[in-house]
Amino acid sequence: MISRRRFLHTTASAGLATAAAGSVLTVEAASTAAADPLATHIDALLVEYLAEAQDEWRIARAMDAAEKAMPAWAQPGPSRLLHDGTKGGATSGWPEVAELPLPPVKEHGFEIIRRGPRDYWQARKAALYAGGAFEKQPDGSFTHRMPRLLKGEERRRVRLETIAGMRKLVARRREQLAWKAAVGLTRLEAAYDAAYERRWAVRERIEAEATGVSPAELGMLALFEYAHEQDDFSLVLLRRLAPALMGHLRRVVDDMIANGAADINETLFLGRPEGRAS
Repeated sequence: MISRRRFLHTTASAGLATAAAGSVLTVEAASTAAADPLATHIDALLVEYLAEAQDEWRIARAMDAAEKAMPAWAQPGPSRLLHDGTKGGATSGWPEVAELPLPPVKEHGFEIIRRGPRDYWQARKAALYAGGAFEKQPDGSFTHRMPRLLKGEERRRVRLETIAGMRKLVARRREQLAWKAAVGLTRLEAAYDAAYERRWAVRERIEAEATGVSPAELGMLALFEYAHEQDDFSLVLLRRLAPALMGHLRRVVDDMIANGAADINETLFLGRPEGRAS
């Protein structure tokens, strides 16, 4: 099942800039904000949001610890073996092959050591053609010799090699999943997805109710926007709004401002219990 966390990365409020630019923001006294029922209600929703965010943050730390308890080949890691014998390239969640190939001879060459189904499909597609090359002519120009499509026994050999590789991948993947279950990572991932969904549900409630241009409403929307985009406008807006805020919202905004350009995941808003400003 694909959770919303794995594919939904939209911004919090498309109309935030319009609301801020089209309104005259008056910094109100704290006593006036305290008497605002909507601000009090948004602050209460924020408490719910923070509870879910902290739960998510704690589960994420437990996931990190569980992942480190697995063998290196089962953890996410570099996908390529480089010519000098070191590993590099993009990080992949597929398991590393059981037997590493020899490093490539060419200086900038590499061997893929964490293959997924798509890698095998691409390799098979490329292997079905042979002989394509650029050839230099006597006059200095280049011509391209079209590759030849393999047929018969050659094509069968490529197919069998692909099937053998996929079987190895399936076996290795099963080992990886067994390790994930043994260290508790499978259970933690499900708990993390559930916590994420609960946090997002509270966020949607806040966005549905924060439709005006009061400091509390704009402050909440700017928090969502900055947490996911880290754009300068949202941070400047938070700084301007901070004196008019109070309660948990003021504390969270102060923490976000103190965090600045540092890791956004280390803020109160995204679940770190102590935050930056404490």
